[in-house]
This record gives sequence, structure tokens and C-alpha cells, in this order.
Amino acid sequence: MKKFFQLMLMIAMIAACAYVSVSFVWFQHGLSDTLFEENKDRLLKTNEQSIHFVKQTLQDFESQLQLIADFSTLYHENDREAVVMMLEEMNAKNKAIDYALFDLDGVVYTTTEVQLDMDWEKVLSYLEEKRGLYISEARHLQNRDEIVLALPVIVDGKVQGGVLGVYQSDYLTSIFSEAFYSGIGATLIVQKDGALVSGYQGMAVRSDFFKEMQKFTYPNKAYDQNTMKTDIKQNKSGFVVFEKDQTRHYLSYAPIGIKDWIVVNIVNAEALSPHYFQIMERSILLSVSYAFIFLGILCMLFYIVRKMKKAEEEHVSARRFEMLASLQKSAIIFEYDCKRHYLHVSDNYEYCFGISSTIAKDIHEALKTIVDLENIQRMKEQIQKEGRIQLQLQLWDREHCAHWFEVEGGIIYDQRKQPASLIGFIYDIHSSYIEKERLQIQVNTDQLTHTFAKAEIMRQIEDTLINFSASKHALLFIDLDNFKQVNDTFGHIAGDEVLANLGNVLNEELEGIAGRFGGDEFVLFIKNIEEGIDVKDLASRLLKKVEGLMAYPIGISIGVSIYGEDAHNLDELLLHADQALYASKHKGKGVCIVYGEDKSSHI
Repeated sequence: MKKFFQLMLMIAMIAACAYVSVSFVWFQHGLSDTLFEENKDRLLKTNEQSIHFVKQTLQDFESQLQLIADFSTLYHENDREAVVMMLEEMNAKNKAIDYALFDLDGVVYTTTEVQLDMDWEKVLSYLEEKRGLYISEARHLQNRDEIVLALPVIVDGKVQGGVLGVYQSDYLTSIFSEAFYSGIGATLIVQKDGALVSGYQGMAVRSDFFKEMQKFTYPNKAYDQNTMKTDIKQNKSGFVVFEKDQTRHYLSYAPIGIKDWIVVNIVNAEALSPHYFQIMERSILLSVSYAFIFLGILCMLFYIVRKMKKAEEEHVSARRFEMLASLQKSAIIFEYDCKRHYLHVSDNYEYCFGISSTIAKDIHEALKTIVDLENIQRMKEQIQKEGRIQLQLQLWDREHCAHWFEVEGGIIYDQRKQPASLIGFIYDIHSSYIEKERLQIQVNTDQLTHTFAKAEIMRQIEDTLINFSASKHALLFIDLDNFKQVNDTFGHIAGDEVLANLGNVLNEELEGIAGRFGGDEFVLFIKNIEEGIDVKDLASRLLKKVEGLMAYPIGISIGVSIYGEDAHNLDELLLHADQALYASKHKGKGVCIVYGEDKSSHI
């Protein structure tokens, strides 16, 4: 009986060990397959983030070129050298980018070390037709790879040339290669023919992506380089598994939608799932203990419960990792636990806002100290509507001064699709925001007279006529008399002094806004003249003030057009003011004529 019991016990233990072994093998394969599918889905989703990042970067490049193009139009006829000097300074600051202007003959107006052997006929034809951004193929010149971006310079509705940006592939690589999964992978941009727009650091074959991929082994034929080549030719997305130096890597690819570019994300499989081998070691230990414990089934149930809980935590952790990877920047990090109503902030929060992380745990206390109620409401509405937040707003810093920041973040959901946490960043953008405002003012202002530039004054006039079409407005065309004689007799310095003085006089007229149309022509636009503003009296004061102010034999002539009386749109307003100015010149200069009145009467 005892032997029978021992035999049965031995059989039971052998069966238990066999069951545990089979269960372990099954569990290992199942876990490997599950992690593989999860990693595949995560990497394929990263393609969308990478494509967005690439397009946003190109939009940033286009914005830089557009700013240069807009700036160059202000000096297109008068002082092209000012634009050239600005571009040379920009090239000197960033050796990886070369900016240049070119005309319709393909002549480049800035020094550069790059051989711009461009097909100018093709470039100009594209810019003339599309009036938008031109992107070249990846080029290999002077032992370096690069791409060229071009935007048209448009003056009076015609393409007069363009502005170039030559971007080295090494520079693009530094931007894209660690945009996602920093430190454990890279992001590349590839053309359909295998040419690299941007690669990754340490890439052996820098000019051909497909040649580089031939060096690796592919353990899974369903996800190899042949499938990738077929998918890329057909503009399909896909996934590849390869091994390099006995280390497994995952690769995903997808068409960007720009030219024939493909975005490629490569990541180290082990680094992508750092807990995989820890999980397997624990499984082995548990399987050994099952062989010696008769109640192994209960332990397995306990283990499964733990694994289910851990899987949920890992799901949230994985989503947090993806969010951090997509938003990686130097900033204040915050995370709000939606279930426990607990706010976590990084250590630099106290340095920036003067509030300790302990006090910041109370979200109401943290918010009311640094942000006003209106912006709090804006944040709540955006989160409720979009599930994320991205706002530029003023917060109160540690000195209780208004400071510009950008708040960006998103909600992480648990497996039950319930909000688990709100995680994000607070960026200090004060310097860049102020600089952007300063540059905008500089572009919109004539630097000599400190009046508005032509494009800006025209924009303000047009906005006024659209928004206040039922009101009367006055436009004064002002031209300096004998200005050429002053330049010829006393020199251009004296001429600039005259222009600056006239600009000061016009800016002092608080009833209107002043702008320089070019040369010695100015405008003064006065809104709502029915509200007690006497245009003739204003013109008379201007004539006398200029006559008494100038130290040279010079005066002004004025032509006036009234919107709502003799002009009913912008074109008529400009034309009639110009005709009235011509009439004042014909009268003998130094007078003001209002269009539509008796031409023999003048101020």
C-alpha cells in the first residue's frame, strides 16, 4: 500500500512536472507571441507620429524660408544687399544649412560652399506653377548628402526668383534619428530607390538603405527585406524583423505622402520590451517550484492574477513611454493621476514657479497660483474636447511676473478605456515668443521712418474696409516736393533725415495710422471720420507742421479720397487719392486736394 502510494505520488509528481513543463513552454511561446504583436502594433503606430514629426519639421523649414522670402520682397528693388548680408550671417551660425537667393536666370545672391548645380528651369517652372515649396531629390555632392528646398519670391504677383535652403543629410539625421525611442532606435527617411534623405548615426552604407539592409539576417520570412521592398513599391506600410550582431531589431515603414519618401523606424527589440527577460526568469523559478509543490495549480492561479494586474500596469506604463517619447523636450514634466487626484511634478517646477512639489500635489493650489481662471477654463475645454492639451499662455513665474509658456500633454487611458492619468510638459518659450513678436514688428515696420511698411498698412486698410464698411474713412496720399533736389544738392543723408522727420510727423497724428509706400510717398489712413475728425483741418496742420519743421527747401503735397463718398472699395480709394495727389502737384505743390471737390479749391 505504501509503495502504491509512493508510486502514485511519483506518477503524480512526474505528471505535475510534465504538465508544468508543457505549460511553461506554452506560456513562453504565448508570451513571446503576445509581446511580439504588441511591439509590432506599437511600432506601426509610431509611424504616424514619425510622419507627423517629419511634416511638422518641413513646415518649420518652409516657415523659415517664407520669412526670408517675405523679408526679401521688402528690399527686392532697393537694397538686396541687406538680404544677402542677413543670409550670410545665418549661414555662418549654422554650418549645416545654406540659405541663398536666386533670380530667374539661376544667379545665386549669397556666398555658399555648396555647388548649386540645380536644374533651374525645372525649379522655376515648379515655383511658377505651384507657388509653393519645391523639394529636391536626395543629392550627393562634394562628399556629402543633402536635399534642397526652395520657395518663390513673389513681387506684384509675379515670381521674381526664389529663396533656397540647402540642408545637409547629417543635419536631418540629427533631427530625425532620435526623434522617437531615443537611445534604443532611430527614425530614417528613405526614397523608393533606396537613397537616404536622412540616416542614423554610425550607418555604414550612407547612400543606399537597401544595401545596408542586405547585411542583416531575417529570422521570419513573413517579415523580411523582400516583403519590405514590395510594400514600398506599392506605397504600403509594413513591419520587418532582423538580427544584427545577434541582437534582434524591429523595423516599421510607411509612406510619408511627400514626394516618394518613406519613414522608417528601427528599434532594439530587447530595449523595447525591457521586462521580457525578467518575466521569463521569474517564470522559470515558478515552474521549478511547481514541480515540488503539490498545490502548483493554486500557485499558477495566483501567478495569473498577478500577471493580469501587472499587464494592466505595463499597458499604462507603455502608453506613458510612448507619450514621453513623442513629446521629448527639455521641460517641466507633470502627471495628474485622474483616479487618486494627485499631481506629480518634476523638481524644476519649484525653481520656475517658486512652489514646492509638496504644495503642488494639491492641483487646485498649484493652478490658482500660476494661472488665471480664464486660461484654466481654456485648458479644461480643450482636454474635454480633444483628449489632450496644447496651449501657449502666460503663467506667473517665481517672481510673480507674466512669462510665456507652452503647455502640452495628453490623457493616458487604461485597458477599460477610462482616463488613468494626464501627462505632459510645460515649456519655457518666453524668449522665442518675444523674439517672434519682435521680428514680426520689424518686418511690418519701415526701419527708416518707423511707419508701417506698405504690405502692413495695406492689410490694415483692407481689414478696416471689410469690418467697418458702413463707416466713412479717409486716405491721404502724401508726397514730398523737391525731394530729388534735396538728395542731389545735400546728399542722401539729408534725404534720409527728411524722410525720418516726415515719418515722425505722421506718427504724431494719433487720429490715423501712417505707412510708407516707397521712396518719398506716404499714406495716412484715418478711420471713422464722421466722429468729429476734420480731414481738411488735419491736412492743413500737416502742411504747416512740415513747412516749419524741415531744414531744407522742401514741402509736401496731399491728395485725399473719402471711402463712403467718392470711393466704395479699396481700389477706388487708392486710385482717387492718387489722382487727387496728382492734381495737387499740378496746382503748384504744397497744397491738399480732396477728390471730387472743385479742383480749383485747395488748402
